[in-house]
Amino acid sequence: MDLRIDKGKGLLPGLHDARSSRCCVFVGRIMRTGSPTTYKGDANLIQTVSRVVGATPSVLLRVRLCVDCEIKKIKGVKKRYPQINIFTYMKLNTVIFDMDGLLIDSEPLWGEAADEIFKGYGFQLTPAQYATTTGMRTKEFVEWWFDYFKVPRELAPIAEEKILQSVVQKVAAKGRAMQGVAHIFNFFIERRFRIGLATSSGMPLIDVVVDKLGIRNHLHAIASAADLPFGKPHPQVFLNCAEQLDSPPTACLCFEDSFNGMIAAKAARMKCIVVPAHHDSQNGKFNAADLKISSLQNFNDLLLQTL
Repeated sequence: MDLRIDKGKGLLPGLHDARSSRCCVFVGRIMRTGSPTTYKGDANLIQTVSRVVGATPSVLLRVRLCVDCEIKKIKGVKKRYPQINIFTYMKLNTVIFDMDGLLIDSEPLWGEAADEIFKGYGFQLTPAQYATTTGMRTKEFVEWWFDYFKVPRELAPIAEEKILQSVVQKVAAKGRAMQGVAHIFNFFIERRFRIGLATSSGMPLIDVVVDKLGIRNHLHAIASAADLPFGKPHPQVFLNCAEQLDSPPTACLCFEDSFNGMIAAKAARMKCIVVPAHHDSQNGKFNAADLKISSLQNFNDLLLQTL
């Protein structure tokens, strides 16, 4: 169903872009398909729309409804219908991606770098231990394990810098795109979503990854938690990205691969789809996400409509 707004006299401010989710919240009765209709609506609807677009509740909405063959997808609607009582709304217009482990297969490379550096301090992480800190910034990751293994914290900055330099080199040399990256970007580009990147990694690694994947021209915003007071699971990096995109958090859909990232997205009041690593995919902790999929390649319109 394609909702297009009639640009006639009396439109609410902001109801001029049919691609904007702000103008796609209509629940009411359209008396004749394809013709402009003046709809006063009930108080709840008018107040809801007013809050979204910043207009007064008393203003009438003039909407032109253009219905194509997609109408057949809506349950209970036939080819012949004198009246339609309920219309869908599209509130999500922004997508924000994590980077490491979601777009680029860098988690094994982070593991390699950490193992190489941590050996010099007399310890090594098990896969299970490493998984508990996935999604954290390198600074917090190093400090966490230094504290755990009783390594003096004043040595952490040196280890952090060595790990960061090693990861950048490893990703540049052998980093690979995760399955479905091209599909998921094309999916949201075709639907004219705003697209952002929100990652715990710093700009040196971000630059390597976005250029390696060829996605720089498709990103409308890039937010890094590297220099923020708090990293994931704190939501600030997602909130910063949404602000750069000029999108309210509730209009944002996030894709994450880690538990810490999922918590950050939900704390930001965003929808979150998790794509966990295969070895961790059955972990019940991911049930807090709005949706869990095994690959970016598997995301489609049907799943989008369930959010």
